[in-house]
Amino acid sequence: MWEINSYSQILTFLYSLILGFFLGIFYDLLRGMRYLKKNKKVITFITDIVFWLFSAFCLFCFSLEFSKGEIRGYYFFGSLIGFIINFLTLSNLSLKIFKYIFLKTNTFLKWIFNYKNSILDKVILFFKSFFKKILKIWKKALKK
Repeated sequence: MWEINSYSQILTFLYSLILGFFLGIFYDLLRGMRYLKKNKKVITFITDIVFWLFSAFCLFCFSLEFSKGEIRGYYFFGSLIGFIINFLTLSNLSLKIFKYIFLKTNTFLKWIFNYKNSILDKVILFFKSFFKKILKIWKKALKK
């Protein structure tokens, strides 16, 4: 058994506040990705599962690092408080930033792929007309 003093508990609680704050930012990142798809219920379900799995993994690693794997309620409570602090303070700003980034990236990728598709369509039309001309020449040659 290892010794727990008040200083290490306070430090672990502060670290758990920071962990909860960053988990809130990660959740805002996932919320920002939801705005790209039309079927919001399915996307919300999937992103919530990803968030809870990631959060559980982070809290598990946190407990392994700071309390040698023992479960302590104060760092779960601290991470919840950190998440709530993020939600009440910076969540709206970070959500707007992530939505802006994802929407601009999405429109840029759509523009790139549409441009690529238009070039590809022109190449395909060129080869189609080329092969049609060759086929006509072959048909004329075979008839003779």
